[in-house]
Amino acid sequence: QRLAALPGAQSSAAASDLPPVASGSNWDIAIEGRTRAPDETAPSPNVRSVTGEYFRTMSISIVRGRALVPADEENAPSVAVPTETGARSFWPGSDPIGQRVRFSRNRSWITIVGIVRDVKSAGLGEPTPPEIFIPHGQLPAVSGTMERTMYAVVRTAGDPALLAAAARHVVRDLDPQLAIRNVWTMRE
Repeated sequence: QRLAALPGAQSSAAASDLPPVASGSNWDIAIEGRTRAPDETAPSPNVRSVTGEYFRTMSISIVRGRALVPADEENAPSVAVPTETGARSFWPGSDPIGQRVRFSRNRSWITIVGIVRDVKSAGLGEPTPPEIFIPHGQLPAVSGTMERTMYAVVRTAGDPALLAAAARHVVRDLDPQLAIRNVWTMRE
């Protein structure tokens, strides 16, 4: 919220990884109503933890349903949003919205509430992997072992490099011990 309030900022969010060179975390999932044969591998999408303004900040379009929103916090119903490739991979020929999944690391069911456009997260020249986005506020309910590194992203009205010093100040003001590794533009 403080980053989004900086002069020249339009919106801000955080994510566990960012395209186009995101390594991500693959988690096995179970899809409600489906059973796997003993020798069948579990579906394993790339899972990204994001805050509520992520899709708007990164200009990732909603194909159907809804985006994750700031209200998708720890005590709200558990929700997720796959990419188009994730939706086609895990629900071929059917509508994933309203379907439920659970991660092998958790027994709680998570409802699919929307589908977003594919993101070139594995590299610009690489095939798009199936991905599922989950609200960061619900991450503790999903897993205690996911990497806790987060990337802050800010959409700006002008030159994003002009906000770098102010963004660093906001982070340091919140937690002087927090390590800030890099500040760069998406073009960079």
